[in-house]
Amino acid sequence: MEYDILEKLQLRLPPRKQSGNGWQTFNCPMCLIMGEPSSDKKRKGNIIFTGPSFTFRCWRCKYKAHWRPGMLLNEKTTAFFKQLGMSNVELTDLQLKTTQIKQQVSLNREFNMDYEQRPEFEPIDLPSESLNIERGGGYSDNPNFQRVALYVQSLGEQIFKDEIYWSPINLFNKRFIIPFYFQNTIVGYTARYYEKNAPKNIPKYMTKCSDGFLFNNHFLDDWNRKYIILVEGPLDARAVNGVAYLKDTLGPKQIAWLRSSGKEIILLPDRGKSARAAIEQAIEQNWYVSMPRDWDHDIKDAHDAYLKYGALVTVESIIDNRINNEAAIKQFWKDWK
Repeated sequence: MEYDILEKLQLRLPPRKQSGNGWQTFNCPMCLIMGEPSSDKKRKGNIIFTGPSFTFRCWRCKYKAHWRPGMLLNEKTTAFFKQLGMSNVELTDLQLKTTQIKQQVSLNREFNMDYEQRPEFEPIDLPSESLNIERGGGYSDNPNFQRVALYVQSLGEQIFKDEIYWSPINLFNKRFIIPFYFQNTIVGYTARYYEKNAPKNIPKYMTKCSDGFLFNNHFLDDWNRKYIILVEGPLDARAVNGVAYLKDTLGPKQIAWLRSSGKEIILLPDRGKSARAAIEQAIEQNWYVSMPRDWDHDIKDAHDAYLKYGALVTVESIIDNRINNEAAIKQFWKDWK
C-alpha cells in the first residue's frame, strides 16, 4: 500500500537528473508559491526515495516535504502533491491510505521495515580473558585493574550502568572495553586508554568492528522514540542514550541505516574542525544539527556536557537547540568549533 503512494508521486514528478548519494534533482514546483520572483529553472528541487519513504527539499525556496509509513499526509506534503497536479480525489484517496498504514504500524509495534535490507555483522570475541569490570574476577588487587576501575567510575553512572570489561593481558590491561552489540550479540568493541589523555605513542582507542556499524543501534528500532541523537563516540552515546557513528564521518551504510529508522536525526558534533565533514553530511541528509548555545565553551562533547549538567538537562538542551537551516548551521558552526 505504501508503494502505491510513492508510485503516484513518481508519476507526477517532472523529469529528474540523478545526483549524489541517491538524490534526484528537478525544477522545484513550489518556488513561486513560496514567494520567489520566478519559477525554478536550475533544478534546485531535490528528492530521495528510501524504501517506501521520501524526502523533498528545495535549496532555493527552502520548501520541505516528507513522508514515511506511520505518518499522515501533513499540510506541506499535501500542498507539494497538489502543486504536482494531483486532484482532490487523488489526495483524499492518499489520505485514506496513509491513515490505514498508520493504524497498521500502530497495531504492530514490532513493525519491520523489510524494504531496507538491514546490515549483518559477524560475532566476535572480546580480548582474551575479558571480565565484567563490576565483578573483578579475582583481579581486585591488580594495580592496573584498580586504576581502570577508578577511572570508569569517574565517567559517571550513565557510562558504567551498562557492561564494561577489562582484560589482564598486556595490550589491554590499561584500558576499559566497551562491547558493541547487534541483536544481543557482541560484534565488536572499543578499548579506551584509562587516562583522559593517552601518551603520544599510545592510541587512545583500539577499536575492532565491521564497516557500517552504529553503536546503540537498538534505539533505531524503538518505536517510542521520536529523535535519535547522533554523536561520534560511544561515551557520548551512553551519556545521552544516543547513537554513535565511531569515526569523523558517516559511511553510506550508516546513513542508509539511520534513514531507514524513520526517526528525526539530530547530529551533535564534537567541538573542533574534524566535525565539519559530519555536519556537511547532516545538511545533505536534511537532518538536524544541534550546537547548544547555553553550553560553556570548555564543553567539547555530549559526555562533557553530561558530567557538568546531568543527562536530562543535556538531552533537553540538544533537542531544544536543533536546527536544520543550512545558513544557520554554518553560522553557528563558526562559534562552535
